[in-house]
Amino acid sequence: MRSAKKMQKDAVKKALLAIGFTLLLGGLVCARLGALPGLNLDEAWVGLRALDIQKAGLFTPHGMNWYTGPFHTLLVSKIFAVFGAGVFQLRLTGAVLNVAAAGGMALFVALAFGLESFFVFAALMLASPFYIFESRIAWEVCALQNILAAVSLIATWQIARQGRAGLLSLLALFYASAMGSINHLIFIAFPFGLAFGFFAWQAESGNRRFGNLTVAAAANVACALALLIAKKHLSDSFWLAHKLPVTALFAGLPALAALAVWRWREKCGETAAALANRIHSSDKARGALRWLAITGLLACLWFHATAFMGTFSGYNVFRRLFSLDLGLVAATALFIWAAIITGAVFSAAFGALENGGESDERLFTAITLAGMAAVFTIFRNTNSMRYYILPFFVFVFAAAVFLPDYLRRSGVKTRAFLALCAATALLVSCSEIAAPKQRRPFHFLQGWHDETSARMMDIAWLAKKLENEKICGFEGDPFITMPLEFMYKTQPWQCEPGRSFTAGYCYECETAPYIRGYSADR
Repeated sequence: MRSAKKMQKDAVKKALLAIGFTLLLGGLVCARLGALPGLNLDEAWVGLRALDIQKAGLFTPHGMNWYTGPFHTLLVSKIFAVFGAGVFQLRLTGAVLNVAAAGGMALFVALAFGLESFFVFAALMLASPFYIFESRIAWEVCALQNILAAVSLIATWQIARQGRAGLLSLLALFYASAMGSINHLIFIAFPFGLAFGFFAWQAESGNRRFGNLTVAAAANVACALALLIAKKHLSDSFWLAHKLPVTALFAGLPALAALAVWRWREKCGETAAALANRIHSSDKARGALRWLAITGLLACLWFHATAFMGTFSGYNVFRRLFSLDLGLVAATALFIWAAIITGAVFSAAFGALENGGESDERLFTAITLAGMAAVFTIFRNTNSMRYYILPFFVFVFAAAVFLPDYLRRSGVKTRAFLALCAATALLVSCSEIAAPKQRRPFHFLQGWHDETSARMMDIAWLAKKLENEKICGFEGDPFITMPLEFMYKTQPWQCEPGRSFTAGYCYECETAPYIRGYSADR
């Protein structure tokens, strides 16, 4: 058994490595934060809403629609109040939170799973154009999901490791899940996947190994779902008339639910175990549960496999954000890279599920990954890149646990190929940060989804042009006009009354700037 001094030195070493990784990732995420990628409509909407909140206070419990929440916009309004308003300030909240999420998760992985897992986690994050660039985008779905997923994963692991539901871990889990689900509907796939995964494994195996976690996960998803449904039916007028009691209810329910699970954890655990045992003893019930899980996994494979690998590899990220098509050879190499890693991780996860004697670390990770994959298509059967933020974060965590064994067994050529692809992706990311280029926009397939690179184009040059021409009226494509409106409101310029500019993207233009527009007197 290691001495306390040796363990302390080991913990300090891991903490220093995690800090170094966080600083390096932070540099990549924050470099040219106000310019890359170009400001888009959704970000501009958040910025304009934050300016409205500064003037009128929080006047709605919703974001752009019922399934998004106000947390991110409220935080942005506070940043504006301290640092002023602009594109950099608009993106600062998400950038800081995402770097903190990766850094905190890296430290957790190092302490709980070892240095090999830490290095895999750090390498995949640094090699990922998706995390480096999506972390910058000021959407609620980009800004808050990773930090709340990190809190949820760590809290869930603490419950699993301790074998009992500690109150602090329960509070962290319940509040992270509630905030994440209110922030954006897609987040509820994570607590739902935890509940389904751990209950299904317990019912299939008849093992009570994670009994208390199963109860906590079920109560957690019930709490998050109740708040999400309540928010959906909450009108702005009712919110304004009853702001204090509604806020107290939404803030208090996760605490009450966590406290109830903690207080009656033994009784709840026995009830859950009895239900799982009834299913385990019935071939029909077990068969139905197994059919649900397999159907969910196959649906995930059908709807999301190619889109996820295009996102994970970075190939579609470069196309979406920079209109950069790396070509057939690079596409093939990056997709093979993503397929090898994805296949290795899921193969190890399914192997751990079949082998009940696996360590708690491997089994916990396998259930978490498989559970989320099995339910994910229920909540999202389209392939927009932003919906893979949460699956990406959970997958990289799982890769940190399972990939070291695969790499030890792999040949030198396989390891060299994986390292070369990761280094190439990082090199291209650094190149785009250092010397971004204007390229002609184009449409492409992200899984089943028709995606365009036009909406992420930089239009700061256009704002400067309109400033020089003293034009403050913007018409045409809202993906151009709303960012212009935000830029004008944060850095207003002199106007000539009655003049307007109508703009649209030009997919056929042979030369920059790939925006077609004209000025006119109103």
